[in-house]
Amino acid sequence: MNRWISKKRTGERIRSLLAERGLSVAEIQDKMELESPQAVYKWLHGISLPSIAHLHELSCILGVSIEEILAAEELESNEDVPETERK
Repeated sequence: MNRWISKKRTGERIRSLLAERGLSVAEIQDKMELESPQAVYKWLHGISLPSIAHLHELSCILGVSIEEILAAEELESNEDVPETERK
């Protein structure tokens, strides 16, 4: 079995964690000292995944493990990964 990280489902998890903690995109941008909110919006919309460094920082801010942020799925083969997730 292969595992892959779903950008879309990871974005949904990040959105849910932010809502549970009452945090806005602007607050995350400020806490992570990001130049613009675009990176956070890309995570939330499943366009991209946070870098390892950003995942670590985000996990500290949200008080959860990196594993709780990432949405991993088991697949039979790499061909089962949706085209939108292959980049």
